[in-house]
Amino acid sequence: MIEVKNLSLIKEDKKILDDVSFKTDKKIFAVIGANGAGKTSLSYCLMGVEKCGGSIIINGREINNLKIYERARLGVTLAWQIPASFEGLSVKEYLDASCRCVGIQYDERERRINEVLERTGLNKEYLNRKLSKLSGGERKRVELASVSLTEPKVVILDEPDSGIDMISFDKILNFIKYLSNKSQIILVTHSEKVSQMADEAMLLVKGRVIKQGPTKEILKLYDEVSR
Repeated sequence: MIEVKNLSLIKEDKKILDDVSFKTDKKIFAVIGANGAGKTSLSYCLMGVEKCGGSIIINGREINNLKIYERARLGVTLAWQIPASFEGLSVKEYLDASCRCVGIQYDERERRINEVLERTGLNKEYLNRKLSKLSGGERKRVELASVSLTEPKVVILDEPDSGIDMISFDKILNFIKYLSNKSQIILVTHSEKVSQMADEAMLLVKGRVIKQGPTKEILKLYDEVSR
């Protein structure tokens, strides 16, 4: 269960988030809105990147005062809209670090890494490639593989379809479905096709929640306010 009460964020005297409240226990919950609606700012508040007023409660625990790494220890993870490249680091080194973060034993890591990488549509040949040399879609898929290896309780996906090719698009959507079997997903997006994966959705406009409800209903409302 994720519950947000009266979340607010002001930057440079501008109200970015205005009394945002929602509650959901759905496996995939979409936060829908146009560019500039405050979606990424909401993601940052949930992860602790931004300090916000209000209350964030995950599985009955209020996490407002927790730092990013403390939220991560509780199983909260944010997949960034633009993944970091980590110059010089290989795919294998990156995924191995994710395994070590959660204590996966050395003799088990190779199997787990190969399995999750294959689920993203990539293969063993990618393990020795540098992250900085991957395409945008490949880099996103590797990041999702990394997220899966850490076995989080809540995954915040900020615009998972941003800057990717069509092949990666379908692979990423399939992997999100797989990930939702183990984790609760907050899907932050302006894409109708991505939103359709969600069990429930919320429309955010200029930092305010307009409505929460069934995804089809929210997408219809989004189309109306976007005209």
